[in-house]
Parts: sequence; structure tokens; C-alpha cells
Amino acid sequence: MPSVSSDAPLLDPKNDYVFKRLFAQRIDLLTDLVNLVRGHTEPLQLTEILNPHILPEDITGKQIVLDVRALDSRGRSIDVEVQVRAQRDYSARALYYLARSLVDQIGESEAYGRLRSVIGVSILDFQLFREPGDETCGQWRFAMRADQRPGHPDRPDQPPQPPRELEVQLELNFLELPKLARLGLEKTNKPLYDWCLFFSNPNGVDMEQITHPSVKEAFAVLKSVSATAQERADAEKRIKYVRDLNAMIGAGWDEGRAAGIEIGRSEGIAVGKAEGRLRVRLRERLSSLNASSRGSLARFQSQAEAAFSRPPTTS
Repeated sequence: MPSVSSDAPLLDPKNDYVFKRLFAQRIDLLTDLVNLVRGHTEPLQLTEILNPHILPEDITGKQIVLDVRALDSRGRSIDVEVQVRAQRDYSARALYYLARSLVDQIGESEAYGRLRSVIGVSILDFQLFREPGDETCGQWRFAMRADQRPGHPDRPDQPPQPPRELEVQLELNFLELPKLARLGLEKTNKPLYDWCLFFSNPNGVDMEQITHPSVKEAFAVLKSVSATAQERADAEKRIKYVRDLNAMIGAGWDEGRAAGIEIGRSEGIAVGKAEGRLRVRLRERLSSLNASSRGSLARFQSQAEAAFSRPPTTS
């Protein structure tokens, strides 16, 4: 393949095509990244990449994310992806696809004992968690475990409930890159900090800052990929496809919103016309009634107009 100028910037490892090119062929680098994002848990030993190849149709195909799927030494499934565009209900989406991976492990007549844990790892270029207190935490692990409850105060024979995890797990891990500056990882977890620098701005990193061997190796692989014209062309093609797809999704939302506004406007006009016709009929009736009847009907008209002025209730 033809090469490109050495002055050309490195490709963005947050581009899912580039991400997969880097990690689908280097299970050692993927293992290191996954274990650091998962934090203080038993390290995984990845043994097989299940989808190592990127087909031409993958670049502009229907998949919105090119992920890397692997197995570990205990048969657990690991799905790793990078996501740059904030998505509504992203955590629910991630859990849904993880649950599907669990369901797909066995057929209709196979035993549940064949099930193995599924682990999701998402590198996010947006803030997923925004509740008060979340701003200082960007590394998250969610797993199914029992609540750690104290013993009953009136039952000394009832011991506390330990925080036990289920043997077969749905485990989700998120790393929020925009919170990098607030995490203090350079002092508490330098290897993960180096990975965050790698993903955040590979062209602006002082390589003397990088000390973790796996991240140094990832930079070397990224430089090799970035120096190939075909790789750059495929990465740009992927960027264009995802950008166009997002634009179509955005246009769909805008079109739906505009249609909803127009429907609301039309219904409002129809209601207003109905109110107007009713008020005209009431005035006509008032003009033909005696004074006593007019007073009663005027009170009814006042009540009706007050009812019309209240916003409609929704069920």
C-alpha cells in the first residue's frame, strides 16, 4: 500500500474503524485496556478475538458501531467499543445489547448451566452521568450483586448479608474521557491515565509523558496504521458514513418535531374555532331571554369560559 507523508497527523483512535484496527489484531493491548477500565477486579485473560476482520461492507454498512468482541480463559464474552456521539439512553442501549449477548449463548433446548458472564466496556467521548457528585467520577463498573445489609438489630443470630455477586454476570464498564482532567489519574492510576491521553488527543501528547508500555506500543501501532494511504482512506470513509447517518437521524428528529408542532397548531386552531362558535350561540340565546334567565345563562357562560381557559389535562 502507498505511504503518506510523515508529517500527516495520526488517525483518531476514537474513530471506531481505527479502534478496531488497533485492538482486533493485538489481544495483548486489548487485555491491558479492559483490565484497567474494569478497575480493582480480578484481571481477565483474553484468549480469542471473535471478530478480528473489518469487511468492506462494515465501513459503510448498517452497523453504527464497530466493536471488538473477545472471549477470556473462562469462556466469558467481552464486548469493547468506543463511542464519540452522545446518545439518548446510552446506558439502556448498552445493557440491552449485553443482555442479547447472554441470551444468544444457548439454544432453545440447551441447559442454563452453559451460560457465561458477558462484560461490556465502553470508552466514551461524552459525559454519560451528570447527577450531582458524578462530575468527579469518570470510571464506572456496574454488576449484579447483593446489597451489603447489616445484621438485624433485634436478631443477633442473623448475620450481615455479604455483597456477593452472581456467578453469571451482566457487567457494564464505562470510561468517560471528558472527565479526565478531574479524575486525578496521573497520581492514582498512571497506566489508565496514559490510555486516556492516547484516546483524547494522540497528536498533542508529549511522548515523554507516556510511561505505560502497552500505551507506548499502541502509539507505535497507530503510527503504522496512520502512515498507510488505504487505512486513512478507509478511516475517512467511515467518518463520512457515521456523520451522514447521524445527520439523517437528526433530520428525522427535526422533521418529527416540526410535524408535531404543526399537528398541535392545527388542533389548537380547531379548538379555538369551536370555542368561538359556542360563544356566538350563547350570545344569541342571551339576547332572546328575559333578565332572570339572562343572569343564569351569563353565569353558565362565565363558567364555560373559565373551563375553556384552563389548559387541557392529559391522561
